[in-house]
Amino acid sequence: MTERDLFGVDLVEIGREPQEDLPWVLDVAARNALFLTAVGASDDHDGGDRLAAWAPTRLRSDVVPALRRGAAGFVDPVHYRGTMDLRVAGDSATGAVSLTKATSGQVDAVATALPAGSFLGSSPG
Repeated sequence: MTERDLFGVDLVEIGREPQEDLPWVLDVAARNALFLTAVGASDDHDGGDRLAAWAPTRLRSDVVPALRRGAAGFVDPVHYRGTMDLRVAGDSATGAVSLTKATSGQVDAVATALPAGSFLGSSPG
């Protein structure tokens, strides 16, 4: 993938085994300045609305750019109707790539309406 510039894709379906090494695959791509949105084994082939794109409307003209920038995730709409976002300096950064000379920075993870007993975590790369 890195040698061929991700073959020109913005989205990639990664429905394969073993899934444990998928974060490593995406990390290697990102470290080579190749950014894509991964969808896969838990996506919604049966119309259950589990892929959520953080877009202003449900119009294709809003949803496709949201997917391209990585503003997407998988949710169970029966159990979760809240919102999630990553913010840098108060601005939405979900799916964004930040190029900076800073040696550190603060990223705030924000989630609303989390079900009882759930938690919000991160997996830094």
